[in-house]
Amino acid sequence: MERMIKVLLLAIIVIGLLVGSSLLTTGAYFTDTEESTDNALRISGAPPPAAPTVNAGHTTSITPSSELTHVIDTPTHSAGDAIYLFAVIDSAVTMTPPSGFTAVSNLDNELIQTDRGTASLWRKIATTSEPSTYTWTSDATDRSVQIAWSQSGDGGVDVSGTPNGGSGTTTTCPAVTTTVADTLVLRLVAADYGQAVQGEDWLIPLSTGSGYTKLAELEYKSAGMAHVQYITQASAGSTGTLDVTMSESEQWAAFTVAIAPISQ
Repeated sequence: MERMIKVLLLAIIVIGLLVGSSLLTTGAYFTDTEESTDNALRISGAPPPAAPTVNAGHTTSITPSSELTHVIDTPTHSAGDAIYLFAVIDSAVTMTPPSGFTAVSNLDNELIQTDRGTASLWRKIATTSEPSTYTWTSDATDRSVQIAWSQSGDGGVDVSGTPNGGSGTTTTCPAVTTTVADTLVLRLVAADYGQAVQGEDWLIPLSTGSGYTKLAELEYKSAGMAHVQYITQASAGSTGTLDVTMSESEQWAAFTVAIAPISQ
């Protein structure tokens, strides 16, 4: 009997060790339902998703005469990156993106103060054989300005806010409420340009928000003005609005787009 008891005790100890090892391996030893997702990811060996990043090598372009076609050099990118093209034209027209691009919600042929210009933001995923330039078209001739750039770790648009518009020196990019952590928040401003002298800085430089990085801005008489700045937002929630000040008073439209990271 004593020997049988010793064997049973030994069996219980062995089973306990095996169960404990299994729990440690799977991470199932967490009993607190409030344990953070980040901790669970670290235990399982999967890193949390990183925020999208803007790559170096953006491009800008001006169409200085009234045209139906508008051309910009392709920005530096790698296959799989997201490429964005923000274009502004100085009249109320219909803008058609380059082949392969689709419009971002709330930034598809958005008017600047009814008839003082039109702005669009287009997006595509880069292939291994992108062309050296992109061409978009308008259904009526006019001048334009455009900015193109690429982003790595881009999981697509999380949320795009309803545009704001007005007249004056202060533009206000709308607030949006992100649904995921580690988003890249883009603030974009488009404006009319009525300065009489070509080539002089009139609306630019625009102000940059605290913690933001200015990507690019450019302007041209009777073409318009385009401006982009960005920041990473670590936690899901409201971005708040952002006031961006122009150097002179003009009609404007302002936008906010939050980009989600790629899910792990």
